Amino acid sequence: MSAKPKDRNAKNVLEWVVFAISSLLVAGVVGFLVWNTLAGNGRPTDFRIEIGSVTTLPESSVVQVKVTNTGSRTAAEVNLSIIARYPGGEKETGLTIDFIPRGGTRDGYAVFQGQGAPEDITARVQGYIEP
Repeated sequence: MSAKPKDRNAKNVLEWVVFAISSLLVAGVVGFLVWNTLAGNGRPTDFRIEIGSVTTLPESSVVQVKVTNTGSRTAAEVNLSIIARYPGGEKETGLTIDFIPRGGTRDGYAVFQGQGAPEDITARVQGYIEP
């Protein structure tokens, strides 16, 4: 009486465990991508602007501007208007950021000619393109 030979194509327990974990990971990634695509496209492009540090140089002031795209669409050619208020009046300059992906943040720097630090700085988006 001879023993039956093992089936060469039979999977052992380790192979089944690896297969199950891999299948769960792939299903999770596909599920996340589908959910992100369906749920994320409902919000229009929206921006949060933060004024950062101000560096005063002998002939100018440099203002850090941080722009975050909190919407669900990408924005290109984001044009900003930055207004600095000085004791003698206001000065305005522009800043263009080439590309801000959804959920992304970009830093830019606005330069104001003249001496002294501004008393107050405001910034707003003038326009952008959805590529």
